[in-house]
Amino acid sequence: MRYSIAIVVAFLSATPVGIATDELPFDRTRINRYSLDGVVRSIALRQGEKIWFGYDLERATPFKVWRAPGTRGDSGLKRGYTTRSVGTALFEDKSKENWKLVLGEREQPLKIRYLGCTQGKEHFEFSWELKHRSRRLVLSERVPTDADKIMRELKVDGLKSGETLRLPPDAGRAWKHSGGKTVDALSNNKWIQLELP
Repeated sequence: MRYSIAIVVAFLSATPVGIATDELPFDRTRINRYSLDGVVRSIALRQGEKIWFGYDLERATPFKVWRAPGTRGDSGLKRGYTTRSVGTALFEDKSKENWKLVLGEREQPLKIRYLGCTQGKEHFEFSWELKHRSRRLVLSERVPTDADKIMRELKVDGLKSGETLRLPPDAGRAWKHSGGKTVDALSNNKWIQLELP
C-alpha cells in the first residue's frame, strides 16, 4: 500500500503544472464553452459584432439567438457563477425536441453525440454523430464569423435514398432557406443555408 501511494505521488509531481491552465484554441471574445442560461452542455458564439448563438450540444441545435446591447460585441454575455445571455432575444427554442430520422412515414429517435467544434477565419464548424440502431449519420453545422444576415449552414452525411433528417420543430419553423422557404428536413450531403428572418 505504501509503495502504491509513493508511485501516485511521484506521478503527480512529474505531471507538468501548465497542462490544465493552457489557453484554449478559441478566441474568447467570439466563442465561450461555459454553460449558458442553465443549459449545462452549451457553447455561445458571436457572429459579426452583435449577434450571439447559444448551442445546446446534447441536442445538436441552437437554443437561442440574441442581439447584444451596447457597442461592444462581447457585451452579449454576463459572466459570473453562471453565464447568462444579455440583449434582445431573436429566437428561442425551449421545446427540448430533438432531430429525427424519417424512414418512409415513420420518425425514428436518434442518439446524439457531440464530436467537437473548430474555429476558422471564416466560420465556426460543429459536428455531431446521430445514431439509430446500427445506423450512423454525421451532422455538420457552420456559422459564418461575419455575415450580413443571421445565418447558419447544415449538412448531413449517411442518409440513404428516400430518407430525411427532420429538424427540431421550433428550428424548422423559425429558420428559412433563401427566399423565405421553410425547411423542416435535410435530405442529402450538400450544405444548405438557413437564415433567421
